[in-house]
Amino acid sequence: MEKHFNKSHSLIIVLILILLTPGIALAGSSRHSSAQAVTGTITPTITSTPQVQRTPPSATDFFTSQIPGMPQMDTPIIQFPDTTETFTFGDFGLDEITLRGPFATAGYYYDLPMTWKMKPDAVLRFALDVFYTDAFTDTQRNVTSAYGGTLLVQYNYTTIGAIDLNREGRYEVDLPISVDILNQLGSNKNQSIQLILDSGINCDVNFRTTVVVRTDSQLFLPHILIDPPIDLRALPSPFYQNSFNQDVALVVLPEQPSTAELQSALSVVAGFGRMTFGRLLISVAPINKIPPDILASANLIFVGKANSLPILKNAHLPAPILNGAFSVKEAVAGSGIIQSAVSPWNKTKVIMVVGGNDDAGVTNAGRALSTGTLQVGVDSALSVVSDVQLIVPQFNPTDVNQTLDDLGYESAVVNEIGLNTVEYLFNIPPSYILGPDAYLDLNFAHSSLLEYQRSTIIVKLNEQPIGSVRLSDETMGQGNAKIVLPASAARPGINSLRLDINLEPLNECVNPIIEGLWMRIDSSSSLHLPFVPNPASPSLQVDLAKYPSPFAFDPLMKDLAFVLAKDDPTGWYVAAQLAFELGYTNGVEIAGVEVYYADAVPETARQERNLIIIGKPSKLALLDELTSVLPAPFEPGSDLAVEKNLQVEYHLGEGADVGYLELLPAPWNSNRMLLYVGGSSDLGVRWAGATLQFGRFRSKLSGNLAFINGEQIVSADTRVLQGLQGTLATAAPADATPVSIQLQPITAEHPAWILPAIFTALGGVVLVFLILGIQVLYRRRSGK
Repeated sequence: MEKHFNKSHSLIIVLILILLTPGIALAGSSRHSSAQAVTGTITPTITSTPQVQRTPPSATDFFTSQIPGMPQMDTPIIQFPDTTETFTFGDFGLDEITLRGPFATAGYYYDLPMTWKMKPDAVLRFALDVFYTDAFTDTQRNVTSAYGGTLLVQYNYTTIGAIDLNREGRYEVDLPISVDILNQLGSNKNQSIQLILDSGINCDVNFRTTVVVRTDSQLFLPHILIDPPIDLRALPSPFYQNSFNQDVALVVLPEQPSTAELQSALSVVAGFGRMTFGRLLISVAPINKIPPDILASANLIFVGKANSLPILKNAHLPAPILNGAFSVKEAVAGSGIIQSAVSPWNKTKVIMVVGGNDDAGVTNAGRALSTGTLQVGVDSALSVVSDVQLIVPQFNPTDVNQTLDDLGYESAVVNEIGLNTVEYLFNIPPSYILGPDAYLDLNFAHSSLLEYQRSTIIVKLNEQPIGSVRLSDETMGQGNAKIVLPASAARPGINSLRLDINLEPLNECVNPIIEGLWMRIDSSSSLHLPFVPNPASPSLQVDLAKYPSPFAFDPLMKDLAFVLAKDDPTGWYVAAQLAFELGYTNGVEIAGVEVYYADAVPETARQERNLIIIGKPSKLALLDELTSVLPAPFEPGSDLAVEKNLQVEYHLGEGADVGYLELLPAPWNSNRMLLYVGGSSDLGVRWAGATLQFGRFRSKLSGNLAFINGEQIVSADTRVLQGLQGTLATAAPADATPVSIQLQPITAEHPAWILPAIFTALGGVVLVFLILGIQVLYRRRSGK
């Protein structure tokens, strides 16, 4: 009886499932259709950034890359008073180093300020932790006293001590450094600390020696301060010294600069961008916006005409200001005058003047300085420029083979266990891309002590891995490898080709220093670079994700102009930051960038140059001409965008801080591009500029429009919505007859499957109860 009951229940369940399946299937089909509709919705891309407490701009903003309201963009600026003499490795920005036996080498490198003259009694104090670890399980052993080898220490490649590693635990060791060793490389030359671990004893015992150099190790560097060297031939020094202190410079403009003076300032910062590899912290401000304490704390670059910089009347310049003009015999109309002197506000700082007695001279001075190579006469602090020609270098697309020697690189030898890096730079001309058969023909050699399974050469193009080289006995004497250079990894302008070379010894108990563990990259290696014209049309470049294209990759910057507002220090500052980065990106040879005020942009500039327009909309008359083509236009006199081309529109209200980035083809020449970098406030303008300047913000951009709020970057492509509207508007045939449509009230309708499904389910329930009733009646009769 129980068996019969179970079977009947199973039958009932099957019947219910069969009866309900059509309704479930129909409902599932409906949900699937709804999901497809949601997936097809076009919405802006919103990327959140960590919330940061907003702080008002202050004088310190001249010397910090931190933009109020945005996340920390760089490592903190390291600044110590010139009188500081004791530093930890952490103060120098030096990381912790771990050396593992039996043999290992590592090093630290840094520079000292040029205004330091070293005194006796310098000391290197090491804070070391020594561990003895098991060779097979790599777990720490209970060994407290055993000979673990020797740590040899070299300063500037001269041995200053050897530390016996005869126990585990913390070591604090003082090693004196003589003045001769500190100065043997000359002023401001790279200082080095080399560490060589020799624990060959590990090969005879069952433990390994590990040495950790802590960042609380110290350098005691007594010194006196001397005047900075004044020599224009040493550029970018002394503005860029690459010392442990962050190098900063301030470009000082006249209170009301002309466009020529602004243009010269941007040429100067673009040149320093290339000369300092983008590492100098530079700012631009008019003289009336600079507090006195800032003038006394930085190296200064004054840009302008003599009569617009009266503050320099008392400076001890080679060509002083007399009667409102720089006094120098060689100068004529249009002469650029570049000169340098000790700062009258701080004897350990320098000032440089990039100017002239007319606007043409100021322009020539800025462009000449941007080359980084100045010729001087009798006085090394004075250079007079008669003219500058923006001549485009002749490019021969048939000259496709260049050896590393042709590019200025000598043969490179690496010999450290582990990772070694060698980098080469080459240029791809604007409007060209690599052809399909570009390759690196690599010639190299290496020692016989390498373990070939673990020693490798990895080749990277612009940080993308593109190939590797397998080592063997055949490559030992003279190896050769052909590495294809894919066009997808290359870009117009400066390209980085990097070799990551990992050296691992065949026998770890063979001292690589004595026996010679090495690899040589020969300068006879060559690049085969067939260039072909870039087929991409300018319209394909309308994507903020591609920035700095199409505004970069011209070494003369002849195709770029900035459009700025009068009396707008914030806009000038943002323009300088972008010019600095573009100078580095372009590998600028001469910065031929131009500057115009927004109410006077000539037709030649519109036709011949891409324009970057910077500032608040209400100050930029040119934006009024672009109302019909801007992705997010502005009402006359308003600084808030009209979000007419977005699916979701917001009303932010007056007083809101928001930055704007808008990219579009120029309406007067479709082969030229416009980029608007602005905001509803000065803070918004700075947010927009910072988003372009720093890669980790720029990576969040896409489309042709972005809104920046410091905590949020909203990207959108208004062309998508416009394209959909255009498709709907043109869907009907041109000769279609208009049809009058009578609008009716909208009524809710149930899907066609609902009622049949309900009736089927109810019928199934009734049937189930009927079967159950029959079963109960049957059991009662059977029990009688």
